[in-house]
Amino acid sequence: LQPLTDRFESAVARRCEIRRGARVASLRRESGRFVLRTTAGDAVTADRVVNTLPLELFSALDLDRPFRSEVEYQSAICGIFVVRQPLTELYWTNIIDDRVPFKVLVNHSRLQPYEAGTVLYCGNYLRSTAELYRQDEAEITRRYLAGLRHMFGPVDVIASRVFKARHATPIYDRRFAARTAGLQTAVPGMRFAGNIAIYPHGRTVSN
Repeated sequence: LQPLTDRFESAVARRCEIRRGARVASLRRESGRFVLRTTAGDAVTADRVVNTLPLELFSALDLDRPFRSEVEYQSAICGIFVVRQPLTELYWTNIIDDRVPFKVLVNHSRLQPYEAGTVLYCGNYLRSTAELYRQDEAEITRRYLAGLRHMFGPVDVIASRVFKARHATPIYDRRFAARTAGLQTAVPGMRFAGNIAIYPHGRTVSN
Protein backbone atom coordinates (compact mmCIF):
# COMPACT_ATOMS: atom_id res chain seq x y z
CA LEU A 1 0.00 0.00 0.00
CA GLN A 2 2.90 2.41 0.51
CA PRO A 3 3.52 3.07 -3.22
CA LEU A 4 -0.21 3.77 -3.61
CA THR A 5 -0.13 6.15 -0.64
CA ASP A 6 2.99 7.91 -1.97
CA ARG A 7 1.41 8.47 -5.39
CA PHE A 8 -1.76 9.81 -3.80
CA GLU A 9 0.24 12.14 -1.56
CA SER A 10 2.22 13.46 -4.54
CA ALA A 11 -0.97 14.21 -6.45
CA VAL A 12 -2.54 15.96 -3.45
CA ALA A 13 0.60 17.98 -2.72
CA ARG A 14 0.47 19.58 -6.16
CA ARG A 15 -2.71 21.42 -5.17
CA CYS A 16 -2.74 21.33 -1.37
CA GLU A 17 -0.53 21.95 1.63
CA ILE A 18 0.19 18.87 3.73
CA ARG A 19 1.10 19.42 7.37
CA ARG A 20 2.53 16.36 9.09
CA GLY A 21 2.27 15.95 12.84
CA ALA A 22 -0.21 18.83 13.17
CA ARG A 23 -2.42 17.45 15.92
CA VAL A 24 -5.86 19.07 16.03
CA ALA A 25 -6.80 20.77 19.30
CA SER A 26 -10.02 22.64 18.52
CA LEU A 27 -12.57 23.23 15.79
CA ARG A 28 -14.99 26.14 15.87
CA ARG A 29 -17.18 28.22 13.55
CA GLU A 30 -16.29 31.90 13.36
CA SER A 31 -18.03 34.28 10.95
CA GLY A 32 -19.46 31.34 9.01
CA ARG A 33 -16.13 29.56 8.50
CA PHE A 34 -14.36 26.74 10.28
CA VAL A 35 -11.31 27.68 12.33
CA LEU A 36 -9.14 24.71 13.16
CA ARG A 37 -6.33 25.13 15.67
CA THR A 38 -3.50 22.70 16.32
CA THR A 39 -1.73 21.91 19.57
CA ALA A 40 1.20 23.95 18.22
CA GLY A 41 -1.02 27.04 18.07
CA ASP A 42 -1.36 27.17 14.27
CA ALA A 43 -4.75 28.07 12.81
CA VAL A 44 -6.38 26.98 9.54
CA THR A 45 -9.62 28.45 8.20
CA ALA A 46 -11.90 26.61 5.78
CA ASP A 47 -15.38 26.65 4.32
CA ARG A 48 -15.62 22.85 4.45
CA VAL A 49 -13.95 20.13 6.50
CA VAL A 50 -13.49 16.43 5.85
CA ASN A 51 -13.02 14.63 9.15
CA THR A 52 -11.30 11.22 9.27
CA LEU A 53 -10.68 11.19 13.01
CA PRO A 54 -12.25 8.31 14.94
CA LEU A 55 -15.42 9.63 16.54
CA GLU A 56 -14.05 9.11 20.04
CA LEU A 57 -11.14 11.43 19.24
CA PHE A 58 -13.31 13.97 17.43
CA SER A 59 -15.76 14.24 20.33
CA ALA A 60 -12.81 14.89 22.70
CA LEU A 61 -11.74 18.01 20.77
CA ASP A 62 -12.54 21.53 21.91
CA LEU A 63 -15.72 22.02 19.87
CA ASP A 64 -18.23 24.86 19.80
CA ARG A 65 -21.19 22.51 19.62
CA PRO A 66 -22.05 19.34 21.56
CA PHE A 67 -21.06 16.14 19.80
CA ARG A 68 -21.54 12.68 21.25
CA SER A 69 -20.88 9.32 19.68
CA GLU A 70 -22.03 5.87 20.78
CA VAL A 71 -19.78 4.06 18.28
CA GLU A 72 -17.22 1.76 19.86
CA TYR A 73 -13.89 0.80 18.31
CA GLN A 74 -11.70 -2.25 18.18
CA SER A 75 -7.96 -1.92 18.59
CA ALA A 76 -5.32 -3.90 16.72
CA ILE A 77 -1.93 -5.41 17.46
CA CYS A 78 0.13 -6.21 14.39
CA GLY A 79 3.36 -8.16 14.62
CA ILE A 80 5.77 -8.25 11.68
CA PHE A 81 8.30 -11.09 11.73
CA VAL A 82 11.10 -11.82 9.28
CA VAL A 83 12.02 -15.48 9.66
CA ARG A 84 14.79 -17.40 7.98
CA GLN A 85 12.79 -20.39 6.79
CA PRO A 86 9.53 -20.60 4.78
CA LEU A 87 6.82 -21.69 7.21
CA THR A 88 3.72 -22.01 5.02
CA GLU A 89 2.77 -21.98 1.36
CA LEU A 90 -0.51 -20.27 2.21
CA TYR A 91 -0.87 -16.52 1.82
CA TRP A 92 -3.69 -16.02 4.36
CA THR A 93 -4.54 -18.19 7.38
CA ASN A 94 -7.36 -17.49 9.85
CA ILE A 95 -6.65 -18.90 13.32
CA ILE A 96 -9.21 -20.06 15.88
CA ASP A 97 -6.81 -21.76 18.31
CA ASP A 98 -6.85 -19.82 21.60
CA ARG A 99 -3.27 -20.93 22.26
CA VAL A 100 -2.19 -18.59 19.45
CA PRO A 101 -2.48 -14.89 20.49
CA PHE A 102 -3.05 -13.60 16.94
CA LYS A 103 -6.01 -14.45 14.74
CA VAL A 104 -4.66 -14.03 11.22
CA LEU A 105 -1.31 -14.98 9.69
CA VAL A 106 -0.41 -13.40 6.34
CA ASN A 107 2.64 -14.60 4.45
CA HIS A 108 3.65 -11.53 2.44
CA SER A 109 6.49 -13.41 0.79
CA ARG A 110 3.85 -15.18 -1.30
CA LEU A 111 3.20 -11.84 -3.03
CA GLN A 112 6.81 -10.71 -3.28
CA PRO A 113 9.94 -12.69 -2.37
CA TYR A 114 12.38 -10.95 -0.01
CA GLU A 115 16.08 -11.71 0.14
CA ALA A 116 16.13 -11.22 3.91
CA GLY A 117 13.73 -14.09 4.56
CA THR A 118 10.02 -14.82 4.90
CA VAL A 119 7.93 -11.82 5.95
CA LEU A 120 4.96 -12.70 8.15
CA TYR A 121 2.18 -10.44 9.37
CA CYS A 122 0.46 -11.59 12.58
CA GLY A 123 -2.69 -9.60 13.33
CA ASN A 124 -5.24 -9.45 16.10
CA TYR A 125 -8.27 -7.21 16.65
CA LEU A 126 -9.29 -6.82 20.27
CA ARG A 127 -10.61 -4.40 22.86
CA SER A 128 -8.17 -1.81 24.14
CA THR A 129 -9.02 -3.03 27.64
CA ALA A 130 -7.71 -6.53 26.83
CA GLU A 131 -4.71 -7.69 28.83
CA LEU A 132 -2.69 -8.38 25.69
CA TYR A 133 -3.19 -4.84 24.37
CA ARG A 134 -1.75 -3.40 27.59
CA GLN A 135 1.47 -5.40 27.22
CA ASP A 136 4.67 -3.76 25.99
CA GLU A 137 6.33 -4.61 22.66
CA ALA A 138 8.79 -7.09 24.18
CA GLU A 139 6.05 -9.15 25.85
CA ILE A 140 3.78 -9.09 22.78
CA THR A 141 6.72 -10.19 20.62
CA ARG A 142 7.42 -13.05 23.01
CA ARG A 143 3.81 -14.21 22.98
CA TYR A 144 3.39 -13.87 19.22
CA LEU A 145 6.61 -15.80 18.67
CA ALA A 146 5.35 -18.51 21.00
CA GLY A 147 2.21 -18.67 18.82
CA LEU A 148 4.30 -19.11 15.67
CA ARG A 149 6.29 -21.89 17.35
CA HIS A 150 3.06 -23.55 18.46
CA MET A 151 1.96 -23.60 14.83
CA PHE A 152 5.23 -24.49 13.11
CA GLY A 153 7.80 -25.66 15.64
CA PRO A 154 11.26 -24.02 15.76
CA VAL A 155 11.29 -20.56 14.13
CA ASP A 156 14.49 -18.63 13.40
CA VAL A 157 13.61 -14.92 13.70
CA ILE A 158 15.81 -12.40 11.91
CA ALA A 159 13.84 -9.27 12.85
CA SER A 160 10.51 -8.26 14.35
CA ARG A 161 8.37 -5.20 15.05
CA VAL A 162 5.06 -4.70 16.84
CA PHE A 163 2.54 -1.97 15.99
CA LYS A 164 -0.58 -0.99 17.92
CA ALA A 165 -3.61 0.95 16.67
CA ARG A 166 -6.05 2.13 19.33
CA HIS A 167 -8.89 2.91 16.88
CA ALA A 168 -8.32 0.30 14.19
CA THR A 169 -11.94 -0.12 13.11
CA PRO A 170 -15.44 0.74 14.30
CA ILE A 171 -17.46 -2.13 15.73
CA TYR A 172 -20.29 -2.68 13.27
CA ASP A 173 -22.89 -3.97 15.70
CA ARG A 174 -26.61 -4.37 15.04
CA ARG A 175 -27.31 -0.75 15.99
CA PHE A 176 -24.45 0.76 14.00
CA ALA A 177 -26.72 2.20 11.29
CA ALA A 178 -28.94 3.81 13.94
CA ARG A 179 -25.92 5.11 15.87
CA THR A 180 -24.57 6.90 12.77
CA ALA A 181 -27.85 7.85 11.04
CA GLY A 182 -27.44 11.60 11.59
CA LEU A 183 -23.67 11.75 11.38
CA GLN A 184 -23.28 13.57 8.05
CA THR A 185 -25.57 16.40 9.17
CA ALA A 186 -24.32 16.63 12.77
CA VAL A 187 -21.84 19.39 11.93
CA PRO A 188 -23.00 21.57 8.99
CA GLY A 189 -20.21 21.92 6.44
CA MET A 190 -18.36 18.81 7.60
CA ARG A 191 -18.21 15.39 5.99
CA PHE A 192 -17.17 12.36 8.02
CA ALA A 193 -15.00 9.92 6.08
CA GLY A 194 -12.92 6.82 6.73
CA ASN A 195 -14.02 3.52 8.24
CA ILE A 196 -17.00 5.15 9.91
CA ALA A 197 -18.57 6.11 6.57
CA ILE A 198 -18.30 2.95 4.47
CA TYR A 199 -20.93 0.83 6.25
CA PRO A 200 -22.48 -1.51 5.12
CA HIS A 201 -19.52 -2.16 2.81
CA GLY A 202 -16.37 -3.93 3.96
CA ARG A 203 -13.15 -2.33 5.19
CA THR A 204 -11.14 -2.66 1.99
CA VAL A 205 -8.73 -0.44 0.05
CA SER A 206 -11.38 0.26 -2.59
CA ASN A 207 -14.01 1.31 -0.08
